[in-house]
Amino acid sequence: MLRLCRTWPMLGFINLILLIVISVGIIVLATDYTKGRAVNIKPYTLDEGKLSGEKRVVQLPDKNFNLFIAQAFYSEPEITPNPVPVDIPPERWMEWPVIPEVGEQAKEVFRNGLARGNNPKAFSIIGDCQSEPQLFMGVYDTGQYQLPADSYYLQETISHFSGSFSRWGPGVIDGGTPATVLARSWSSQNGCGSGEIPLVCELRMHKPVIVFVNLGTHWTDRNPEYLRQIVSIILDHGAVPILATKADNLEGNFANNLEMARIAREYGLPFWNMWAIVQDLPNSGLDPVSQGGYMYLTEEGLARRRLSALQVLDSVRRGLKEE
Repeated sequence: MLRLCRTWPMLGFINLILLIVISVGIIVLATDYTKGRAVNIKPYTLDEGKLSGEKRVVQLPDKNFNLFIAQAFYSEPEITPNPVPVDIPPERWMEWPVIPEVGEQAKEVFRNGLARGNNPKAFSIIGDCQSEPQLFMGVYDTGQYQLPADSYYLQETISHFSGSFSRWGPGVIDGGTPATVLARSWSSQNGCGSGEIPLVCELRMHKPVIVFVNLGTHWTDRNPEYLRQIVSIILDHGAVPILATKADNLEGNFANNLEMARIAREYGLPFWNMWAIVQDLPNSGLDPVSQGGYMYLTEEGLARRRLSALQVLDSVRRGLKEE
């Protein structure tokens, strides 16, 4: 809102008229920018105590994510589900599509999971701090978001998985690595069994049919080994992993993204090429300053990732239920 300084009442009538015209123009432009839909910006909280046995309230930023999503619309690249051509090897993962199709191997895992009692309306997230609800997809459980005009179909998936978007399960760990979700010492949430690793705790408690695997920013040489263990455990529980690439290259050779592609090809799993959707942004969507730089996504990078994750979830959900 424009504020008039104390000296402004001395402006002449013409200047006042000009000020009104400029203000109206700004409002019109802002309305057009959001395609005529109001952008509600206010803080909100998430109660994450239902499953863990303790009440945990997460205060999200004052800048709500519906604004971030709207900001990303103007440059959102075209994203459509496509199979990974069999003639493109994992070593050329950068050429793979953003949103995958679901193969027969994943469908078989899904059917086995349903037979053992997994919840068809639940998905889980395994990741680090950038997978926490306030940065990833928690906003979709609040109603305080705006979908693009051509993406209203995604509301069906939002409603289908209601409650999973804002869930902060034991598999989401600040500073988390593939090793931490396999380490018993990190099962700190109430509800996890004695000696139970965070990944198994999450799978047992939430019984998801789909699991986002958003790991690798904190790289070690043993990550490939740990990633394979994680995927094996998820498959043993009858859930379908979505293997996500990351935007950063802190390891220097994109080894994490390559390993994700290799595992996806080997097991016939959905591969979310998140890396691709931020490449046209400044600094490839990465903050060049925070924590030494080029580790964390910018606000627009987070917005694109959030919307793309929803599109991937929708595509995988629809693919799994196909007969």
